[in-house]
Amino acid sequence: MLKAMATLGSRVLFRNQTCWKPVKNLSRFQVPKQKHHFQKSTTLTSLLQNMSISESFSQTSNFHTSVQVEMPRLVTIRHKKMKKHKLKKFRKRMHYVLKKQKEQRLKKRLKAIKAEEVVLLNEARKWNPEKVLEEEIEAAKRGGWKVDVLENYKRRQSLN
Repeated sequence: MLKAMATLGSRVLFRNQTCWKPVKNLSRFQVPKQKHHFQKSTTLTSLLQNMSISESFSQTSNFHTSVQVEMPRLVTIRHKKMKKHKLKKFRKRMHYVLKKQKEQRLKKRLKAIKAEEVVLLNEARKWNPEKVLEEEIEAAKRGGWKVDVLENYKRRQSLN
């Protein structure tokens, strides 16, 4: 029993009860509007011999132009393959442009890193350990620690 038909490129697939069988060298043919009920004993070759595909279908007004019914899974696979092909083609065509953009992004990142390094280097050059110690000693004196280094030195000298 003929269940469904799907075309993909130059191959037509007829679905029987058990599996899909490819038929080669059939690119396009006319399909009648009304449904035909075929006997179970008829084979595909006998059908093709009985039906004259070429001129009789095109002359008859009951038949419309070719109808292509494609299986959804085949369509999605074909779509994914086409997207992959187009992406490869785009990358090949835009190779040097993409390479230039990548280099520009890298230069921009390196420039930001260099600027940060310059800021850190300037801070390191400005840092003076003597000044930091003096500030800490002044803060300790203000906080109640009365330490006079010169006076302590003189006291020790007088004791010895």
